[in-house]
Amino acid sequence: MMAADQGLDVRILCPVQSDGVAIVADIDAEHDTFEELVEHAKNTEIPIKAGYLFVVSSPRIVLEYALRDVGLKVTEDSSDFEADVLMGDLKGLSNLIPSLSSGQVELWAGPVPHPQNAEAQGIGKIIAILDELPCGKWVDFSCCTMNVHNDVITNYPEVVEALVQATTDIHNFAQNEREETADILTGFLGFDKEVLLKNNTTYSTEATENFKNGMGFYYEAMTEMGKFTGEFSGKDFDEIKDRVFDFSFVEKVYSN
Repeated sequence: MMAADQGLDVRILCPVQSDGVAIVADIDAEHDTFEELVEHAKNTEIPIKAGYLFVVSSPRIVLEYALRDVGLKVTEDSSDFEADVLMGDLKGLSNLIPSLSSGQVELWAGPVPHPQNAEAQGIGKIIAILDELPCGKWVDFSCCTMNVHNDVITNYPEVVEALVQATTDIHNFAQNEREETADILTGFLGFDKEVLLKNNTTYSTEATENFKNGMGFYYEAMTEMGKFTGEFSGKDFDEIKDRVFDFSFVEKVYSN
């Protein structure tokens, strides 16, 4: 969406995965659930420190807005001692586990398999997955999408259709054959199979209502962060969604 805002003629065709994000606290933290985390944050004298892996990422949006939804004040201003949570950029996946072990942060939100790996290493503990967060709006919250330049869609629609079909077939395999998928990913990602078997990602290309609602919330959050400075500046989601999304290919796949 940021690329489209800046003039790139690109379309989002479908999700490629959703869910799979978890909130992880230090292994020695007294709180074991999201609700206990909220009470802890409300009762500390200084803000608790939380991290995110990239400025614009689904784990960052999940963590920040889930905390705000329950009334906590979240800031990135280290001088704001009235805040409940101080968030900071950990600058990548490789820094998630070290940030906990070093005490840089007390918690973070991250994607599979990093929360599971933090538990396996005895450094962190998962205190909430998306389904366990308040308000119910994080169910099947999307992580990643398939994005294609409109020139390719216009000039090579049969290639795009084949790509969406192949991606759907691969994701159906990954969703339904978890053990074989873990065997494959072990060699590719370098994590133990036992960690990867705890994968709670939903692999699907279907443009469900949860996906569409999640994209709308993504847009609202990014608008609030001031990330749209071009074509989408000052526009709400309904005004831009036809410019950004093309579900015709994935709808054709699922209608067969």
